[in-house]
Amino acid sequence: MKPHRILIMGMFPKVGVNFGGRQRILAFIRYYQSKGFQVSYASVGGIKRWPWLAPFFEDIRLSPYFEAQRQLAGNKELFLCSKGADDQDTQNRISKFLESLRPTLIQIEQPHLWPLISETSFFKTQRSQFKLFYDAHNLEYKHLTEAIRFNSSFGDSDSVEKLRRAEENLISQSDLVFATSHEEAAEMKRLNAKVIRVPNACETYSRNLITRWIWQAKRDRKFLALVPGSDHWPNIQGFQQYIEPILSTLPENWELWIAGALSNAVKDRLPDSKSQNIRCLGNLSKASWIELIHLSDLLILPITQGAGTNLRTAEALTYARTVALTPHALRGFEEHAKREGVSIVNSSGDIASIMKSFQESPLVISTNSFPKLHWESALSEALENSSLFLKATS
Repeated sequence: MKPHRILIMGMFPKVGVNFGGRQRILAFIRYYQSKGFQVSYASVGGIKRWPWLAPFFEDIRLSPYFEAQRQLAGNKELFLCSKGADDQDTQNRISKFLESLRPTLIQIEQPHLWPLISETSFFKTQRSQFKLFYDAHNLEYKHLTEAIRFNSSFGDSDSVEKLRRAEENLISQSDLVFATSHEEAAEMKRLNAKVIRVPNACETYSRNLITRWIWQAKRDRKFLALVPGSDHWPNIQGFQQYIEPILSTLPENWELWIAGALSNAVKDRLPDSKSQNIRCLGNLSKASWIELIHLSDLLILPITQGAGTNLRTAEALTYARTVALTPHALRGFEEHAKREGVSIVNSSGDIASIMKSFQESPLVISTNSFPKLHWESALSEALENSSLFLKATS
């Protein structure tokens, strides 16, 4: 592989930044650096800086006029997709930055940026001088379609069509596309794209000493079920569909803990009669979160729609002894469906049955045999075994 000057361009950091998306970008940066490439990251239309990216971070804000318009828009990502091509001032600043950097490989992280970036003079006149990669965290236009069904304020059919055109054009123009799941890889190949499946993963964590509050909750030997999630709409919808129906009949020897911003979003929906068995934990530190995964008897991932990085799935498969998850939550990790301790569920009744079976005959599983779905190994395995990647970077 020749010593490329790589520029990764994305919308992060932004309000509501997905932690998994941030991890994926950092993993690519570290991987490219380990191969001796020069790597820079440009945040286009971001909201704030990432201090720990400072050595290779460029902050490209929108022009004041367009930024003021974007602040009035309901969906700020879609605003870039719809109006980015009209922001000539920002396009000129992007072109000047690209002219000074002269990257030999540009990797785009969000398709919403493509209408803005593709109209720059640098892209129009220098396209033959660099490789273009697209890291598709998911098919965004399909995700938007599902989001609108859940809440119409996310956009409309016109928004979906604009995003679909932008995303499909970016896919077709890219020299290489990274897809997270087999299903999305197949769809992208239908657009004649060269696609490598690069599944998501998680960071490497080391266990700390058991924190006092977790130990005190476990010392009475109740069974512990854990439901993690952000307040992103698929997590709320999955909770309503899979968890709420079993709350009123939660056995006395089970506790259900809800972790992350999801707990704040659903706490008003919890039955008072089970207040002693249900805890809303809010956001946790990394150390407490991983320790909690280790101590839980059952980790439940109930999403049925949406997209994203499925970071919780990677963590669950790496650190949790028993996992109950929907087929959608397993997206990108289908090869682990038959792992010991993994159960695929299609209804709240399935979860109730798993809890009943577990308390009658608890599983004793060693996590030493679990797959280590860490970013370092995931990227190395996906990219270094791919002739497409080796050819594109040679």
